[in-house]
Amino acid sequence: MPTLKVHHVTTYTYKRPVGFGEHRILFRPRDSHDQRLLQSHLAVSPEPADLFWVHDMFGNSVAVANFDDESNTLRFETEILLDHTPQSQLHFRTDREARN
Repeated sequence: MPTLKVHHVTTYTYKRPVGFGEHRILFRPRDSHDQRLLQSHLAVSPEPADLFWVHDMFGNSVAVANFDDESNTLRFETEILLDHTPQSQLHFRTDREARN
């Protein structure tokens, strides 16, 4: 079972300090029959005044960040560690009469 590590950084820069609205951060994959999330880490700069997690209508984990301060930079750094076991081959059930 392969283990995958994904490290991602997104940085926004502005000419002068700006205020930020609510940000929804979608970086955390769902567990499934062939994938299991082992670890996740999220760092946000500047530090949000409030950071909480919700599930969207599809069952995804979404981080929601709200900010009080202004800044000329906004940075999101995420890292996930996944146990990923892909299906080795496609598996279809076919009626015997339809095989030939």
